[in-house]
Amino acid sequence: MKILLSLLLALSMTSITAAIAKAPVWKVSKGDDYLYLGGTIHVLSKNDYPLPQAFEIAYNRVDDIVLETDAAALVAPEVQGRILNAMSYQDHRALSNVLDRDTYSQLDQLLKSKGIPIAVFDRFTPAGAMMALTQFELQRLGLIGGEGVDAHFGARAIRDKKESLFLESFEQQLSFIQSMNQLEPNLLIKSGINDIEQLETVWAELLSAWRNGDLDQLEKIGIVDMKRDFPTLYQTILVKRNDQWLDEIKAMILSEDKEFILVGALHMAGSDGLITRLKAAGYTVSQLD
Repeated sequence: MKILLSLLLALSMTSITAAIAKAPVWKVSKGDDYLYLGGTIHVLSKNDYPLPQAFEIAYNRVDDIVLETDAAALVAPEVQGRILNAMSYQDHRALSNVLDRDTYSQLDQLLKSKGIPIAVFDRFTPAGAMMALTQFELQRLGLIGGEGVDAHFGARAIRDKKESLFLESFEQQLSFIQSMNQLEPNLLIKSGINDIEQLETVWAELLSAWRNGDLDQLEKIGIVDMKRDFPTLYQTILVKRNDQWLDEIKAMILSEDKEFILVGALHMAGSDGLITRLKAAGYTVSQLD
């Protein structure tokens, strides 16, 4: 179950030859009106650059960059404090009195294997603990948010004096963490432990699927398990956000400026994904090479 990895994409098993390879970038049009839609990975390493050429093509053809949220604002101390509060218990609860004995023991063993005392994590909520540990593991693999696709184009837009727009506020982003705190804690921790143990292998599969714009593989890796095991969370972080963004995308297509919208790659995949929904709404959607 790859729920935490999915959240960080917040996002193929097989190689694809250059002759048939696609990219995670789509042109969405109706008549003469169009914009570009790109699926992103929020954390990457320097070795993951250059990005697929389709990103450069789309970026050079637009006036505005549209991101999920203003990542630069998230590093403010007061914002970081609110995020930490959302990831931590603010009452008498702690992992030691919320988790059952078996789950707590499994978490203790995992943390010991990484040289981390479980007491360090005790005040985290289960969601907060797994998010923090997953971030730690990604950093160990050299993957950081500052190298992600969103951060890359956000910084470029500033340098190139393109306008930056945002689909969501910090408050909306914070609500996603809070929604995870409502999940069954033992199931979430056990799922997260499984994610951590498979992280390096699954990340390589995910990265390959993303670079090739392979929506079927992205769905298999990041959506199928979440949809089955955590249906409420699936609705909250994917379906409802896609619903909201669709209205905004439709309005942007008709605007005078041309936009390049960049959101997590999992939002493109599956029957509830943006690509399927836009096609069903009558838009012409073509994937770039």
